[in-house]
Amino acid sequence: MNVVFKELEDRLIERSVHLEPIDLRWGIETTSEKEKQNKELMVLKVCLGEIERSKPFFIGILGDRYGWIPPPIRIKDAVNEHDFTLSENRKSITSLEIEYGVLSEKLKMSRSFFFFREPLPYSKMSDNIRKNYCDYYNGEEGEEKKQLLASLKESIIKKVGKERVFYYKAGWNGEKVTDLKDFQTLVTELLWKELNDLTKELV
Repeated sequence: MNVVFKELEDRLIERSVHLEPIDLRWGIETTSEKEKQNKELMVLKVCLGEIERSKPFFIGILGDRYGWIPPPIRIKDAVNEHDFTLSENRKSITSLEIEYGVLSEKLKMSRSFFFFREPLPYSKMSDNIRKNYCDYYNGEEGEEKKQLLASLKESIIKKVGKERVFYYKAGWNGEKVTDLKDFQTLVTELLWKELNDLTKELV
């Protein structure tokens, strides 16, 4: 938000074009695990509608977490309201957003980018910290979510195409993720190429 989108906004303002980034989780702050689940349920309720509003571009950033899986009945109710069919109802919110926001239409796939983060040095992290970055360390569901995430990534590559999927590295300084400058530059220039093609006639 503060680096990539700010740079793109500065470039587009000369063309009188307003960039409106949308992240479905912005503005919903939580602290406890219960509040976190309430947050996810709120996101699920509005995510499909917001995806429709956020055309034409979609950016998917995936690390080593598949995300929270809501009760199947909630997933079913959400997709039915938008006349959308899933192969199965056991999906994380992240997977639902990607399947509905990109993988359901060829046009959406041609306007999307995906960025897969390479694994962090989990062996250098405490158990509590690495749980925040990798589902594999989160109890009984860890192995299942690891497999679901792998399947989601494979589906993205197959449907969207390798040319729209990028891998990036991040560092770890013992407290937080670091060394994201190359990633920021990659995202900026990929998006700018698309935005420039759409707006260059306005110069």
